[in-house]
This record gives sequence, structure tokens and C-alpha cells, in this order.
Amino acid sequence: MKLLTVLALPSTVSNIDRVRDTFNNLDVEIVIIPVGGDFNLVVKTPWKFFIHLDEWLSIDLKEALPSFLEYGDEYQFMSVYRTSKNKVALSPRLFKSEVRMLEGCVYPVDINVSNTIILDGFLYGEEYD
Repeated sequence: MKLLTVLALPSTVSNIDRVRDTFNNLDVEIVIIPVGGDFNLVVKTPWKFFIHLDEWLSIDLKEALPSFLEYGDEYQFMSVYRTSKNKVALSPRLFKSEVRMLEGCVYPVDINVSNTIILDGFLYGEEYD
């Protein structure tokens, strides 16, 4: 059974092959959400991960992700550190499938749901190169 649906969001630079490669160690379903698309798609997996088409996971985060999917049941969502050339930001990205998103935004409707931060590695953006 697949544990994760990857919801790929549009960006100025689209690299679906890099997104596929970043999750190649997991059995995932990748769904591309079009511009203006619904962030509350019904997914058939226990977890959903939002990623822009110009982002990818560091090796450390890629290796740690399966453990968080398997043992993170106490949380409704998890944030990761996203880095670019000059800044690091905290980004909520990994959600239980039933968590509803604000319209057009990668943030839960209910801000009181349990969450944590994944400290194993970074989410990189295209401007990181």
C-alpha cells in the first residue's frame, strides 16, 4: 500500500523529473495540481506531501521521510526547513490525508492540529543551485 501522495504545485520553473527523482525511494503517487487547482483533493493514501515543481528533498530528508510516514501518527502535519540562496524558512508540507487546507494555500484550516518539525535535512528550491 502506498503511504504518500505527492501533490506537485506549479512554479515558474517546472521540473517534474526532479520531483519524481526526489521520491524514487518511496512508492508514491504524484498528482500535479494546476494553477488555481484544489488543494483539498481526496487522496487514497494516509499522507500527502505538497511540493512545488522547482523543489527537491535533500538526501537526509529523503532518507528520513519513510520513518516519519510510518511512525508520525501522533501528528496531523509536519513542517520542513526550506532553504534558498539567502534564507531558510519553515514550510508545512507533510499532512495527514484528512487535513483540510485553506483555499489556495499549503496551510491547514484548523491551526490547532498537532504538528512537528522534521529536522532531518532540507527542502531545496530551484534558486538554491
